[in-house]
Amino acid sequence: ARTWQSHIAEQVFLDLLKETNVPVIYEQLIDRVTMKGRNIDALHVRGGGTYRGKVFIDATYEGDLMALAGVSYDVGREGRDAYGESMAGVRYMDEKVNVSPYDENGDLLFGVMHGDPPAEYSESPVPLCYNVRLNLTTEAGNLVPIEKPAGYDPKQHELLARCIEAGSLKNIGQILGLYRIPNSLKRECNNRQFSYVSMSIPGAQTPWAEASFEEREAIHQAYRDYTHGMLWFLKTDMRVPEEMREQMTQYGFCKDEWQDNGHWPWYPYIRAARRMQGSYVIQESDITT
Repeated sequence: ARTWQSHIAEQVFLDLLKETNVPVIYEQLIDRVTMKGRNIDALHVRGGGTYRGKVFIDATYEGDLMALAGVSYDVGREGRDAYGESMAGVRYMDEKVNVSPYDENGDLLFGVMHGDPPAEYSESPVPLCYNVRLNLTTEAGNLVPIEKPAGYDPKQHELLARCIEAGSLKNIGQILGLYRIPNSLKRECNNRQFSYVSMSIPGAQTPWAEASFEEREAIHQAYRDYTHGMLWFLKTDMRVPEEMREQMTQYGFCKDEWQDNGHWPWYPYIRAARRMQGSYVIQESDITT
């Protein structure tokens, strides 16, 4: 299955590490590296810790170690012509929707990016969208109700409201990607493909790869606040049809997931950040026939 209960997946991973005697040291934030020629000699973390080794593997989304070691990388999207990839670059895959992107003052609504749309298939500094990828449930005994979030701002969901009122979004499944998790009443709640408005915040992901840890945490919190606000909006706002509100009311956070973080994932879903430019770059032709 490509969906799973997150706390079970975490436990399986930790059990495998324990079985193979792999030590895990948590909360180590990289600060700098020292080099011997073209090789990493030591990794230094905040607080003064130092780690040495013959081989260092950067298995992070962001590639912070890679960048500090001076390895070449890209951020954003290559255009279609860069590697001759038919599906690369900026893509326009949705039908146009007859909804104004401006508020009553002529300013762009939250979630609408500034500037002229780039040409289709062109390169872009904006990576693929990010979002918080959480679990929801309809099981009464495991359900934590979705309450109104602190600092809730319904204006963040004006574009969503307009798309609903225009008839372009008619049920919760067109807004949220709710994927069935086997042997449970849980759903993986992910960004919905081909939706006018979903769990991403267009453009908010752009600075992530090069941001500091503090800046990343602020971006993560913005995504979490937005997601929580969207769930509350869909559950309670009178601009949402009653049938859709009733659909959303059935769901809540999972009591047995992320119990140490208010039932929210500890990290956002980073679809793409830094990408190493090595001696060979995997391309579309390598994975398609």
